[in-house]
Amino acid sequence: MDTVASLNGTIPDDQWPGKLSQIHHDIFDYIYSNEIGGNLSGEHGIGCKKRYLMDQYADPVELDMMRSTKKALDPNLILNPEKIFSIE
Repeated sequence: MDTVASLNGTIPDDQWPGKLSQIHHDIFDYIYSNEIGGNLSGEHGIGCKKRYLMDQYADPVELDMMRSTKKALDPNLILNPEKIFSIE
């Protein structure tokens, strides 16, 4: 999800990075929480930008299945290492 925030000059320029990070966190938390059943990856995949959200919002059983599949198909972990999740 790409987020564009327009607050009409209500936030000084030097505060934007922190404020935008908080806005993203709040939006992700609302959308991907179990309350409304949002899906982190949808049809576009995770990508590097949302990788850090996998452990927080993805189903643990699904993550285990993905890791097992990755290990079975790429036992040497050479194909796109650490791109979606870490292999523990």
